[in-house]
Amino acid sequence: MAIEQQIPAKWLIISSYVLPVMVLVGAILLSIMPVHVGGYDKILPPFIYSVIYYWAVFRPKVFPASLAFGTGIVMDLLVGLTVGVNAFVLVSMRWIIVVQSRFLSGQQFLAQWLVYGIMTLLGQFSLWALYSLLSQAFIPLIPVVIGCVFSIALFPLFYGILHNVHRLIEIAHETP
Repeated sequence: MAIEQQIPAKWLIISSYVLPVMVLVGAILLSIMPVHVGGYDKILPPFIYSVIYYWAVFRPKVFPASLAFGTGIVMDLLVGLTVGVNAFVLVSMRWIIVVQSRFLSGQQFLAQWLVYGIMTLLGQFSLWALYSLLSQAFIPLIPVVIGCVFSIALFPLFYGILHNVHRLIEIAHETP
């Protein structure tokens, strides 16, 4: 039995709006929670990039630039960093991905994973450079690299979750 036959139409529509928000909030929380690896205790894997990448490629209207901006501001406030830096990087990343979304949406998963990896490195090194400039000192680079590795390695998990949420959105909006 198909999912649209098991769940009433109104619940499908409600969940199609609530689930993307829940995934976004979860990704924000995971992105601001430090991971402790070896002697490094301030590693912040940018899991939020998975959400931005997926929605920018497959459904840009679910994650508009204003939401990317707001997400960046919230992250800066929660972590206690210079307000606006994350917002700048998230909006820039989203824009680059949306411009290429038609091409990316037709690519196989491995190609998308590669592009996600490149975008993650670009985003994190941009943040590193901006924070180094703002603090007028070089911030250690190894925690940034480790955070990138975590985020890139776990991209398939986030992609799978977002793909299922996307499928539910499509079903909800097709159901009469």
